[in-house]
Amino acid sequence: MLVSQSDLEKGRFSLGNVIKNPNSNTTHVSVSLFFSPQVIYTVTVSRNPLSILLVVVQLAALGVIFFSGPVFPQALFPKTIFITGIFLGIWAFWEMRKSKLQATPDVAQGSRLIKSGPYQLIRHPMYTGLLLITISVLISYFSPLRLIAAVILTVDLLIKIQYEEKLLNKYFKEYGRYSEHTWRLVPFIY
Repeated sequence: MLVSQSDLEKGRFSLGNVIKNPNSNTTHVSVSLFFSPQVIYTVTVSRNPLSILLVVVQLAALGVIFFSGPVFPQALFPKTIFITGIFLGIWAFWEMRKSKLQATPDVAQGSRLIKSGPYQLIRHPMYTGLLLITISVLISYFSPLRLIAAVILTVDLLIKIQYEEKLLNKYFKEYGRYSEHTWRLVPFIY
């Protein structure tokens, strides 16, 4: 559980509804933060095995990268990449509040196609942010283990993107048009 029972009891977080949808493979969890009854995000968690596998591999690779040595770069160039990755990820996360945030690549019912903020240029800016952070850590604190984890993360994200875009194309009629004017991960490259 991401939120401990102690945090719930002390009012730091509150879980709203936890609803298992019998008509789909999803569970919806509403989370409120910082003593506020207002729901900040509703996260939908899929029970689709492929979606869960992709997220587990992603989290395992990130765990190896972040817990196998120092993380925060000291040199200016990797520090700039690191901060850019964090900024891009937070900005994308902030823009995604307008829709339904997914822990997995599945599209939640009632989702909106977000085309504002970094999504005007990049279709998967959260993944781009993760890769920028990973690159900065590799530059600063290289190890063969981290390199292997970074390769696994990259391959996992590329598979996840392909899978997610198939689902987005099915769910949003305008996704094809949107994808013609945006880049998957890196502007002007991919």
